[in-house]
Amino acid sequence: MSSSAPLERLTLPVLLSSWARVVDLVSRGDLPADEYAADLRIRHEIAQRVRSRPVTAETRELLAELDEWFREATEAVERPVVDGDPRREWYYYRRLRTA
Repeated sequence: MSSSAPLERLTLPVLLSSWARVVDLVSRGDLPADEYAADLRIRHEIAQRVRSRPVTAETRELLAELDEWFREATEAVERPVVDGDPRREWYYYRRLRTA
């Protein structure tokens, strides 16, 4: 799912669309494990934008829904996939479900 464009250049709607695609792939078990950590960068970029700029209630609701699906499709872990604050970067403390 990794994009060739730097994430900083993408608009928030494009990032949300990309995160929705990642969540869909994760929920179907179709995301290659070697792309997982890189694709979490999309969610991290969204988090940074949401914390630094006002966003609509619709955007927050969509993100909350995607995050709920992501949590359902992954497993919590104690050691993060990428270093991060577990309170703010909870998505780094999730891993792909094992069969």
